[in-house]
Amino acid sequence: MNILEASRATGVSRDMIRFYEKKGILLPARNPGNHYREYGVHEIHQIILARQYSSMGVALDTIAKMFRNQDLLQAETELDQGIAQLQEEAEWAAERLENAKRLQELFPLLKKEKLQEFSERPASFYVPGTVQGSSSGLPVVRLHLKEPVFQDLGTVYWRQPRKHEKACIPLASGIYLRRLVRHSSSELFSPEEAIQLKKECHEDGWDIGPDFFVSQVLCGQGETHPDLLCIEAAAVQASR
Repeated sequence: MNILEASRATGVSRDMIRFYEKKGILLPARNPGNHYREYGVHEIHQIILARQYSSMGVALDTIAKMFRNQDLLQAETELDQGIAQLQEEAEWAAERLENAKRLQELFPLLKKEKLQEFSERPASFYVPGTVQGSSSGLPVVRLHLKEPVFQDLGTVYWRQPRKHEKACIPLASGIYLRRLVRHSSSELFSPEEAIQLKKECHEDGWDIGPDFFVSQVLCGQGETHPDLLCIEAAAVQASR
């Protein structure tokens, strides 16, 4: 088959197939009549395998050495690095997916103007302080009533992050309050508001806190359109 047919058979562009040849990964035969490249079953498998190794982080020069000399040492090293990178990307994607699902659950509350619910929340991990270069976790402000410092900025992860394992504070699964609050962008949810929220929930038969996790759902513009915050806190049925 010619290069166009090889491209259709493998899903690899003609330009990339030519680049594989330039790198020494492919050595297709030439038609003696027109000198065009000809690709057989062997070359098709080479193209597919080269793409597979490349997608896992193995450099094209290394792939060429593998195919030419079956030199596996460098490939093994690069594959180990590629697997680590893919694992990190998978964890990042899983965190972003969970954050998206959690955010999606809030919109029905807004539509119904029911701004509060008590619902099951999976176990998670809180890392105090800002994490440089991380965009996978959920940025939150942690408010705690029983500690000298009322608030700190941190990140919630749904899986224990390997890079920050020592700093993680585990948060148990269970029932949590989720309340949407419209709040001035110039002020933070205050201790007085947290205490008032605890009082209201107790009157409804729930004990919450003492830690509150505040995340931003929507950004407002000035006093006429305040920020929309989500306040979360562990909850248990209040004793009567």
